[in-house]
Amino acid sequence: MHLSYYNLAKKKLETVKIFNFEKILDFSYSDDGKQFVMSAAQNGQSDIFVYNPGSASFEQITKDIYDDLNPKFISGSSKIIFSSNRPNDTIRFMNEYPFNLKEKSQPMGQKDLFIYNYKQKNPVLRRVTNTPNVNESYPCEFDKDHICFLSDENGIRNRYLGVLDSSISYVDTIEHYRFFTRTYPITNYSTNIQEQDINLKSKKIAEVVFNKKK
Repeated sequence: MHLSYYNLAKKKLETVKIFNFEKILDFSYSDDGKQFVMSAAQNGQSDIFVYNPGSASFEQITKDIYDDLNPKFISGSSKIIFSSNRPNDTIRFMNEYPFNLKEKSQPMGQKDLFIYNYKQKNPVLRRVTNTPNVNESYPCEFDKDHICFLSDENGIRNRYLGVLDSSISYVDTIEHYRFFTRTYPITNYSTNIQEQDINLKSKKIAEVVFNKKK
């Protein structure tokens, strides 16, 4: 597998080999461009990795039976948002699962959105959506408190805006917060949006849709 990129300083296309992966499904660069987060296949399952092209090394974020797709760096590359059919919000590598938990924690039919705190390496994910009968995909950061993603809630994959919020759940020696997301549809297309991406600086959105059978 190869990674090709255009070197602006040298004005030429350069290619490097990427080893240890069967397929790269999706990837997105960090803010400084020194690494990228990717959904890649190893041993027939898709997991999240952070890859450093300079050292040709990678850090594995998830390693389980669940489908982890469409990862993006957010919050100044300190966090990673992705789409997954995992039923729980805690990252456990396959060899950490007790046998009885493996049987009970089967993948869901639909995918929700989760946020991993990459800076703190916190194994407990923040669940952004919890919609058992709806698929969410291609999440992107819109600004500090908003994310933009695709959802098939109305039967057609349209763009939604999610407002990340929190409230105090209870107080003992410290304050404990409950995190939640308010979501709103912002497009109402008659055909699916296949993919999307957002440029934060220009606040412009790119999308792939079918138009006249193309």
